[in-house]
Amino acid sequence: MFTIKIDNELTLKFPDKSDAGGLFAVVEEDRQELGRWMPWVAETKTAADEENYLKMSAKKMIDGELWLAIILVNNQPVGTIDIHGIDLVNRQGEIGYWLSQKEQNRGIVSRALTKVCEIAFTELQLHRLGLITEAGNLKSQRVAEKNGFELEGTLRGFIRNETGFVDAQLFSKINSLAVVVDADA
Repeated sequence: MFTIKIDNELTLKFPDKSDAGGLFAVVEEDRQELGRWMPWVAETKTAADEENYLKMSAKKMIDGELWLAIILVNNQPVGTIDIHGIDLVNRQGEIGYWLSQKEQNRGIVSRALTKVCEIAFTELQLHRLGLITEAGNLKSQRVAEKNGFELEGTLRGFIRNETGFVDAQLFSKINSLAVVVDADA
């Protein structure tokens, strides 16, 4: 079990299939609220669905397309955070996260995101991280801004939810320590 301790209560853990039940319980508890922002919730109907997702994620992690961790508070799963769509040629990826309602407004995602950005920029040597939120998800937008992500613009009709297509806000953070390589050099 590979873990990254952030502080006395917060840990990030690389998932395995044994985590499916605990994660599914959190999804089930917050199904209605999570479903507002996360389209995958509707497809996650059983712990077996969560286990299948974790298996697929493990393959993507091995292939270098994904970096995923379970957010643990006092050793209990409360959400996940990831870097998906990793493009090593262009040195970029996109941040994604979700968190149990009962753990929100405590700085948990911000603390986890700070660590994940550090990993992205140092260990994975990414140059750019994107973060896309539904236009109405003000909490997630505040997390992005608090963690140094800058608003790039609005993506019109970018996300499909139960009401149709809605706008999204695109944020990004650039690795200020990265060395830019001139392709023509």
